[in-house]
Amino acid sequence: TGVLTHTLTFHEPFDVRDWLLFSQTTVHGGGGRTYGEGHVFTSEGVLVASFAQENMIRAFSDGRTGDHATSM
Repeated sequence: TGVLTHTLTFHEPFDVRDWLLFSQTTVHGGGGRTYGEGHVFTSEGVLVASFAQENMIRAFSDGRTGDHATSM
């Protein structure tokens, strides 16, 4: 796998030492690509950050899984 794009936007100031809810979803997966987005909320429910990421996914040519393979 490899990251193709990653965007992070901060909407409001926040303290990283406080409790934060990290919510992430995969919007699309297929054709050797995935696209996901996420949001970060304070304990009061305030949206403080958002992100999006697109990844490339390729199988190893010899059929191995990532558990036993070396890096590409």
